[in-house]
Amino acid sequence: MRTNAATALLFVGIAVFPTVSAHAETHEDAIHWLALNIYHEARGEGIEGQLAAGRVVMNRVKSPDYPNTVKGVVTDGTERGARCDFSWYCDGKPDTPTDRDAFAIASVVASAVLDGYETAIPACAHSYHAAQIPQNGYFLRLAPVIRIGAHVFYCDKQKDPLVS
Repeated sequence: MRTNAATALLFVGIAVFPTVSAHAETHEDAIHWLALNIYHEARGEGIEGQLAAGRVVMNRVKSPDYPNTVKGVVTDGTERGARCDFSWYCDGKPDTPTDRDAFAIASVVASAVLDGYETAIPACAHSYHAAQIPQNGYFLRLAPVIRIGAHVFYCDKQKDPLVS
């Protein structure tokens, strides 16, 4: 039985306005991979922070610079032998969620993001990192656009000249 994300998020006080989105993977697979990423990247955040982490994945799915599926974006880097874009995926630790409640929330949030829930994250934001971690060279070419919870979200200055 598929969770109705709009109903679930309305329950926690967030209005949802779904839009139609096409994916090259099944909706259930997309929810699963997006929920895993939200769980591992932002489960300690509030709903807004979890939605923001999910939106970055979807921004990447829509970009020609990244894979065009949620799973492809989440696992990006492994096929090239490079470092994973999302460190939890290749940190050597088990990826199976251990906190059922947190994963249930991440799944509802993932469903809302896939259904088109809009967030404060602009479409150009393809990157984020924990604010307490110093920026590395990669982030120097990016412009910080918003901070939500413990994460700073970035747009590429070269690809989106309106950000500075």
